Amino acid sequence: MGRSGVTLVELMVSVVILSVGILGLVATFGGIQRAVQTAKNKTLASTLAQEKMQILKQKNYYQVLITPDPPAQQTDFSPSIPFDSVYFSSETILQGSVYFQRLTYVQVAKENSGVIELLPAGTPDTGLKLITVTTIWTQGGEKKKQTLTSVLSNPNTVTANAIFTGTVKNAETNALINGALVNAAENMGWRDTANVSGVYSIGLSPGNFTLVASAPGYFRKFVAVTAEANVTTTQDFLLVPMSSGTVTGTAWYNPDLVISQVVAATNTICGDGALHDVEYITLFNPTTAAIDIGATGLSSGKSVNVAYVDENSTFDRTDTQFNLTHVSTFVPPHAGYLIANATYFFLAGGWRTADAYYKPTVPDGFACANALYCDVIRNDRAGGIELTNAADGHDIDTVGWDDVNNSAPTHEDTPVDLSSVDGLATGSQIVRISSPTDAPTATQLQEYGPAYDSGDNADDFSFRPTVDVEPLCVSTAMPIIAGVPAIGAIISVNDGLSDPTTAYRVGAPVTTAEFVLTNVATGTWMVFLSKDGYGLENDTVTIVASGSVYTFPSSTTFLSSAVTQGFISGQVTDVAGAPISPAITVSPGSAGADQTAAVANGRYFLRVSTGSVGVTANPGSANVDYMSQSLSVAVDAGEVVNDLDFILSQGGRITGFITRDGVNALPGIAIAALDGAGYSRDQQVSDISGYFTTVNVPTGTYTVTPALDSIETSAPASQAVTVAVGATVDAGTFTITGSMGAITGTVKVGGKPVSSGVLIVAAPGTLSGSPPAMVALSSATLTGSPYYLVSSQEDGTYSLSVRGGSYLLYGYYNTVSKSGAVTISAQDLGSVTVTPGVTVPGKDFAW
Repeated sequence: MGRSGVTLVELMVSVVILSVGILGLVATFGGIQRAVQTAKNKTLASTLAQEKMQILKQKNYYQVLITPDPPAQQTDFSPSIPFDSVYFSSETILQGSVYFQRLTYVQVAKENSGVIELLPAGTPDTGLKLITVTTIWTQGGEKKKQTLTSVLSNPNTVTANAIFTGTVKNAETNALINGALVNAAENMGWRDTANVSGVYSIGLSPGNFTLVASAPGYFRKFVAVTAEANVTTTQDFLLVPMSSGTVTGTAWYNPDLVISQVVAATNTICGDGALHDVEYITLFNPTTAAIDIGATGLSSGKSVNVAYVDENSTFDRTDTQFNLTHVSTFVPPHAGYLIANATYFFLAGGWRTADAYYKPTVPDGFACANALYCDVIRNDRAGGIELTNAADGHDIDTVGWDDVNNSAPTHEDTPVDLSSVDGLATGSQIVRISSPTDAPTATQLQEYGPAYDSGDNADDFSFRPTVDVEPLCVSTAMPIIAGVPAIGAIISVNDGLSDPTTAYRVGAPVTTAEFVLTNVATGTWMVFLSKDGYGLENDTVTIVASGSVYTFPSSTTFLSSAVTQGFISGQVTDVAGAPISPAITVSPGSAGADQTAAVANGRYFLRVSTGSVGVTANPGSANVDYMSQSLSVAVDAGEVVNDLDFILSQGGRITGFITRDGVNALPGIAIAALDGAGYSRDQQVSDISGYFTTVNVPTGTYTVTPALDSIETSAPASQAVTVAVGATVDAGTFTITGSMGAITGTVKVGGKPVSSGVLIVAAPGTLSGSPPAMVALSSATLTGSPYYLVSSQEDGTYSLSVRGGSYLLYGYYNTVSKSGAVTISAQDLGSVTVTPGVTVPGKDFAW
């Protein structure tokens, strides 16, 4: 009888096919979901950035305060993101079940030759500010960001109606200087860069100023000028080129241990009074610090591993199989370390004590194990020695040699060619040379430490048919005259004229690293060489005259210091280009120690940590006769940043008091100090006690004006003051009417935060009805007392800004049934009185 249906095998195959299809669909839907979430998060991030930008642009121009230097840094990205932690602090916002961090950064901007140029925070107002809002969130364990940038212009910018123009030329050749910078010393915002024809053009307000022209390789030129309204004045500059010479040298560095000798066998008398075939390896420490090498029996305490590699891998020996006993646990600087298969033996005219000896755990070819005098390094064979870091396994050094039949099983670049003598024969040795030379003698090899390491075994080692170079041990210290050629090392000088250069490869087959640093200004300077975290500083390099050459001695030019810092140099002068006395302090903030600019020439030199560094001349206006000025610069390890120059004007400060009623302090009110031409020289905010104090501003007459919104008023509206050198002048008391305060609280249902939003209303009077209804819009509502509204955040909190006064506080919470019916639940918290400048907390709604 025939049967219909499927077999079990067919059923299982069908299930597998369906499973594969379903899994594919699941993966597809997962990918779609991730893409949708990514798009959603980007949209939310962009919306949050636009919201913040709109809030800032609706403020009074002077209320959008410049982020102080140095800004805070968000370090989850590379490069890090600068932001304001003083006036517009970081915000955390929950939106769409995702937490976003919103950062704001406000900078002084200036149009220079058609390009937006960013200026230091202390620069007087240019009428232009660059606002950057960055929104950050985490998705799939990865940080994401959206950035929005926009320019904010001052609607009341004073037109610069005095024009200065001219050309900048070389005083010796009359050649035009393209890229020369011309600016007013009193206001960095008044600046222009000379074009290819050497022509500049600057707009200023009327007054007396000092124009400064500068260009790399030239001395700065200061010229006092008078700017007249609606007049174009020609002012040319002839810049004198700096005299210069050259710095040359050969650079070395020594990062770690090197293998200095290998002997495969030498028949000699040992400590037991008998003749044995002694084999040994010597290491050499070319660095300036002792190196821990390991402790017997402590695998976790080892820092260096030694291994032998044979042409036949059967005879390879790892560090563990060597079974080393460490008599000495470290290698002193510029000393050796003797590793042998004997503890004590006679060689080269003297008795030698091993710093570490081995009794291999694996039998050698003669079944010798766990005993002295075993044959590990096989003579008449191709082989090699490897030195590695015990912690992470990275290579420290390697040497390998050929024999007549086989190539070296391990080596650096080219192995030592011993094919003509069939490997390391009994009584022979290979020795690392002490400096680049083709045919070193035994005397040369024993006079200086074996430190030369070009990375090529054939160039770095000398074959000795007899053991004529003594083995080195921890008690043998030797001077060094070479090392690893520091090819690619960066050479910088703080002369303010030369550009950094790099050391380059010279020679074949034997290699050195040489450098030629040109255009070094005459005088005595600090030259710094750095490579791979190692550096050398020489503070006495002198170029005595134009065309002279200073040469670093090869035998002492070692990059031996750990480099974790960078350097900044420059000059501090007054507006006439003269150094200032008493000496001005120059501070890199937390990046390094303060220094004082030399009274003789105004120069300073800072050692700083790497990254973005904010440098301030005359911090806190410690010299009350002069302004403070800040500049920021990026510094890498070992880098010398030149020409971070400061030009300080003489000045004083302005102070004042902001109040809400003539008595009580009103914090958070911005003020602007406008000079006689209407330019803001400083903007400050009243502190918790209501007081404000400007930074040092140039001497002259100022109008101090509170920066208010359209409803706020001030009595007086402004105050004129005159600032004298070193003085602090009081602008008096400003009483502000109509300032804002705030009401904050939470919204919850059943004890849990409401994430969908609750409408919060601050009404000037009672709202009637059930639920209480808002008044209908009419001409009366437009001219009457205002209502203030805000929606709560997704995390169940709210903050409502209101004018100072008394209000009735209402909350509205909506729910929608399955049928679509909307229910509005209202709550009345009664009267709330808000004081200007004060936040009333704890106004919580609960259903």
